[in-house]
Amino acid sequence: MIGMIDESIVDTGTGCVYILALVLVDAPENVVRDRLRTVTEGRGRAFHWSQEGPLVRGRMGAVAWNLPIASYAFAAACGRARQDSTRDILMHDALETAALSQVSTLHIESRGRHLDVRDRRVAQQVFAHARDLMPALTWQGKNEPLTWIADALAGAMYEILLRPQGEKGAETVRQACHCHGLTWHVNR
Repeated sequence: MIGMIDESIVDTGTGCVYILALVLVDAPENVVRDRLRTVTEGRGRAFHWSQEGPLVRGRMGAVAWNLPIASYAFAAACGRARQDSTRDILMHDALETAALSQVSTLHIESRGRHLDVRDRRVAQQVFAHARDLMPALTWQGKNEPLTWIADALAGAMYEILLRPQGEKGAETVRQACHCHGLTWHVNR
């Protein structure tokens, strides 16, 4: 089983809501990657939820429906200055969930070398006493199709939170990813 992680940040005007999506797929990486490439139909630009129209978002939902998939979306309210520490908390939960799901490899969208080191520190803390449960961790750029489905789920959960009566594409992706909703962290 492989896993993918990406985030979305909702600016509420008085603070932020940080959403971290974990998508699990029980299929070989090359199969998942090839299917996800069909979403953009070979164009030069990588998939990014906030830049996609209904057609491409619909293709992402269709690909997700046809994969053996499960997913989780973690969320917490935070001030703009606490986004990194909030991510640490949510990453901790996502890593534990991935380990419990027996993920062999986890692809995390890179936020740059400095911030990727921060994620690695969280992983070292989570697996300090259970190194044998730690999946192989890789940080990927936006051009890696394996991160696109986590980007889609994080973006869809953002839209559902902000505009619950809005575009149906977000709800389709949530359902296709078998995500039951946001797991909220309070008092953090």
